[in-house]
Amino acid sequence: MQALSSEGPEGVSMAKSTPYNGDFEQKLADIGVYHHNRTSKPQNLQEIQDYSAQPNATMSSSQFGAAAFENFTAQCERAAHEPSGIASIIPIIAGKETFEPYHSMSDVVFNHSKKFANCIAFARPDYCDGARPDDINLHVRHELDHIIIPSKNKHYLAAPNFFFEGKSISGRNDVVKRQACHDGAIGARAMHNLQNYKIDDSVYDGKARSFAATLQKGSGLFQLYVTHLTPPKATDGHPEYHMTLIFAHVMIGNLTGFHEAIVAFRNARELARSYRDELIQAANERALHLFPTTRSRTIRRSIESLK
Repeated sequence: MQALSSEGPEGVSMAKSTPYNGDFEQKLADIGVYHHNRTSKPQNLQEIQDYSAQPNATMSSSQFGAAAFENFTAQCERAAHEPSGIASIIPIIAGKETFEPYHSMSDVVFNHSKKFANCIAFARPDYCDGARPDDINLHVRHELDHIIIPSKNKHYLAAPNFFFEGKSISGRNDVVKRQACHDGAIGARAMHNLQNYKIDDSVYDGKARSFAATLQKGSGLFQLYVTHLTPPKATDGHPEYHMTLIFAHVMIGNLTGFHEAIVAFRNARELARSYRDELIQAANERALHLFPTTRSRTIRRSIESLK
């Protein structure tokens, strides 16, 4: 994939870096978006790891026995074309029965999302979960517009914080990791701004609330990352974003790896939804207190249903 062209300072032609470019990782690092957690680890890392590993109610031995494993392996081996490969893999990992509680979109260009830097191309996740826009108070949506509404098609979704990126047999693992880093930072920024909506002093609690899963279908390597923020290093600086790998397993090696990766995916997806709903609920309540004539649809606090 070629970098996209753009106009730079004083009309100088520049190229927008994409995850397929070798300089993408450094460009993100230069603005404080890191592909690693060497300088900071999330405060809720143990909580996330424990939740990701617990049994999931949507899993059953009849659905995830040897036949399901063989079918998944065959899908990975045939996934030479990335979009069609993603379409065949997602229902197996996410589960058709789990679609109802989630608001998901596939292959959406985040062309309304505020860029971390002009030299970076828009993100385009293969798959993501977010809120329905009308679940968020109109004042919140208006004030956090380019932070929580990623697409110019504003009815698509809001405040995404769970992402999936896949690569075909010939796809590169370094590329999918860069995509996950970019996605995760966008989600972490949305969660942070919802958390701090109409709060005088910004809260940086060090907790990760943004998740990005990746799958390299040639090797069957499944990886799950989380992203958290830390305060700016300078008074006029920007927050920094740190990505942490919390789970990695080869899904096509054996039935155990296949099963454990799906459990981690589904549990992380549930946890991302509960974090998102909780922050939206709190932001809505603050907006309703300040602007009592406005209304937004009530979010059911999914974190309660997961206990």
